[in-house]
Amino acid sequence: SFYRDAKELELYCYRVASCVGLLCIAIFGDQGEGACRYANHLGLALQYTNILRDVAEDALRGRIYLPQDLLARHQI
Repeated sequence: SFYRDAKELELYCYRVASCVGLLCIAIFGDQGEGACRYANHLGLALQYTNILRDVAEDALRGRIYLPQDLLARHQI
């Protein structure tokens, strides 16, 4: 897994985490703008947390979720 920039990573995170939150709020019965925004942001925050927690383990498995442009900028 390689992501060129933060925009690509955000799309991945949306697809694996935010969409779950959006489905949940539909089940809970609140699909208002505030609830949708909260579900989206919570999903992103949780997935970013998972990525940061697992950086070393993922790297050993050949998975790099941190954006390539960020790594290049910091010479990593």
